[in-house]
Amino acid sequence: MEMTYQRVTQAEFLAKYWPEINFQFNWANLLQMYPNGQLFIALLETRLVGVILFERIFSNEFDRIHNVEVASQMRQRHIGAHLIVQVAQDSFDHAFAGFVQLTTKTNGTEKFYARLGGIVDHQNVIFYPDASMALIKRYLSGGNCHDQSK
Repeated sequence: MEMTYQRVTQAEFLAKYWPEINFQFNWANLLQMYPNGQLFIALLETRLVGVILFERIFSNEFDRIHNVEVASQMRQRHIGAHLIVQVAQDSFDHAFAGFVQLTTKTNGTEKFYARLGGIVDHQNVIFYPDASMALIKRYLSGGNCHDQSK
């Protein structure tokens, strides 16, 4: 089965992929909270298995991840890492030098982000440019990740 990662608009996400019963978070509510938020999704064939919501913070030149979720039956397959890589690449694409920041919502996920190279301070995580570049090199061929099959 083929896994793909792609950017979608909020309207497209809500029309084509939501609601999805395998997700814990209410993504419709999250999108209302962040109307300028950008989305990348992970699809297994045509089935939604992961989604990440982030915003470009132009004033401070970084991408802020608001939420990332992988369907419970699809965890431990590097899907979350690939979604984070999409945002890391976006940060470079918008001259933010690879800076990515997030705040964890659940206990235990800090270890996941630390393994990916994020610097963890309680629930705050920062991916500095070297960590973002290392993720791109580790998970992507060609160094550019958007809309490529994995």
